[in-house]
Formats: sequence, structure tokens, C-alpha cells
Amino acid sequence: MRIRTLCLLAAISAAPLQALAQVTLEPNANSVISLEASKTGMTRIAFNDDRANSVQKIAEGHPEGDFSATKDPATGDLYIVIGEEAQQNLSFFVSTDAGRTYQVMMRVRDVPTLQVSIAAPEASKEEVEEYLAATNNGRDQVERPGRDTQVSDLASVLIKAMYSGARIDGFKTRRFRKLDWLVGPLAAQGFSQRGVIEWSGNGASGYAITVRNERAEPQKVNFGRLAVFNVVAATGDQEEIARRKTAQVFLIVKGAE
Repeated sequence: MRIRTLCLLAAISAAPLQALAQVTLEPNANSVISLEASKTGMTRIAFNDDRANSVQKIAEGHPEGDFSATKDPATGDLYIVIGEEAQQNLSFFVSTDAGRTYQVMMRVRDVPTLQVSIAAPEASKEEVEEYLAATNNGRDQVERPGRDTQVSDLASVLIKAMYSGARIDGFKTRRFRKLDWLVGPLAAQGFSQRGVIEWSGNGASGYAITVRNERAEPQKVNFGRLAVFNVVAATGDQEEIARRKTAQVFLIVKGAE
């Protein structure tokens, strides 16, 4: 099984991606993803604006030979290889960097190597309202004086999208390792950047930034000290962050496309 996995990984890296069948799926209301898996090839599962973090297999039939799930450390994608003794229906749980957990239901079919893209689900109305209520008190959200209503409304839409991982018509998403202009303001507070997702469009950009506390003692993010350059709003996780633990920061930048 190990030799077959390594051989397939080598083969997939050398093959043009355009030659592979590709589908985009959306999780259902119960965070269940149903898909077909290649019996003789490989199935690649990518998460839009997210990365696989850990996989928990559900023992079915021959748990050591049913399938393997290998995570690409560079992209966070999963590569599924089906074992020779696997049953026709398999499943596993996968947790992502964004904190989501999905149950993946696989139907093993004699189909070529597949690429499956998992669309980011939209947060429920209750989740968004609960989050905004928690981040709109006191200094939880910092806004620069003199913002017009249009910018304020756009910032609200972007914050909701970044919190839920949702897509917005007219906005493009990109990933960065870090924002150079934010290194100093974060480092002054003892934080480092561990990854950035950008939503850009309509004359503004939103940044969902994963930060890590590099100091020995727990501390909170001072969002007021992040309102630099064209940042018009800053918010995020409000609790103290322990040493080497991460949290989310959301910034809205005007005219940053």
C-alpha cells in the first residue's frame, strides 16, 4: 500500500492538472460531503480558502488497507488512495485550519484520477449575528473616524464573509504567507503572521490573518494599533491568546485591490 501511494504521488505531480476530471462540491447542512473516489487512481480533495488539518478514519472492513489519506503540507490538499481490499462505501472526518469539521462519504468507483474542490460554506444568520454582537462592544472593533456609509456597509459585508469563509460576487480571494506592511505593527505586540486570505473587489480589500503569540505570557490583540495606512476597520478574536497559540484578525483596507 505504501509503495502504491508513493508511486501515485509521483505520477500525480508529473501529470498536467488539466488532464484530470474536476468537480466542485458544497457541503450539505450537516457538513457532510458526498463524492466519488477513484478505485485505481488517486482522488485529490482541495478546500477553497482553507486547508486540511487532520483526518480521522472510520474503521470499515480492513482498517489498515481500506484507503490512505495523505495531506500535502504545502497546499493543505488531501490525496486519497483506495486499497485493494476496500469496501465500496468509505468515510472519514476531516478538520480544517478554519476550524470546520466535515464528514466525507466516498463511493468507490472505477473512474480515472479525480480532483474535488470543496466550496466554503456560508455561516448561518445566527452565527454571523452572534459573532458581530461579540465583536461590536467596547474596543472589539476599531474604526477610523470619518468613514462614509458606503465604506461602513462594505466593511460589514467583508467581515461577515471573512468570518464565515463565504464567497462574495465580484470579489476575488488569494492566499499570502504574510502582509509585509503588517509585520511591524504585529511584531510590536509580540505576534507573528501564520497565513493570510484576501478578499478584494469594489475598491476595497478584506484580510483574514492568522496570528500567533510569540511571547511567554498570554495576551490580547490591540486592534487599535493595527489601524495603519489605509486600514478602516480592525476586529477579530477577543480572548487572551496563550503562548504559541493562534487567533484570527480581520482588517478592512480601502483602495487596496
